[in-house]
Amino acid sequence: MVENFKKVAEKHGVKEFNTKKALQAYKIVEVEATKEAIVNSVVFVVWYLHTKYGWNQKRLVRYITYAHNYLQHIGNETRTVIQLTDEIKSECDFDYQSLMADFKPLTLKTDTVDEDGMKMIIYKMQTILPVALYPLYMQFGWRKKRMADIGQTAKFVLMDMMNGRIKTIKDTIRNDCKMIFHSDGRIEYLDRGN
Repeated sequence: MVENFKKVAEKHGVKEFNTKKALQAYKIVEVEATKEAIVNSVVFVVWYLHTKYGWNQKRLVRYITYAHNYLQHIGNETRTVIQLTDEIKSECDFDYQSLMADFKPLTLKTDTVDEDGMKMIIYKMQTILPVALYPLYMQFGWRKKRMADIGQTAKFVLMDMMNGRIKTIKDTIRNDCKMIFHSDGRIEYLDRGN
């Protein structure tokens, strides 16, 4: 990783830099990108369930609760993303890794620091998304056809995120479902009856 820092520094004309501080800054950005990716993954599934199947706030909260539980398992390292992805593949005949194989977010061209941050969020989201999809299989009984459909939609959304797609999705959820998702994981309910 230090070699990558040196290449980037050289590219931008920086002759010297503090490696320790660069690694600390990277870690901070990585943690923030991971948090944002987790929230965005759940936001995507909520949006999909609402727009495709008309799920109301009450049903969406049920999904969010299940997703939160599985995300905690990943955080506590009792299960891994790979284990969940493999289980979905064997039980639902839905191969998430093959679906995403030709999309490489880290190769996206960027011009600004904000775009670089979004690129990292997209990469993290692509990695974490199977955890957000897992409750659909485990708790709601989804199988191949529906999993493949949401997977294709997820790929489209990931590919369009540099164009502000996630903001549009969050606006739809806010307006239709009266829910605001914050970067720290909190959800604000504007109306508890929907």
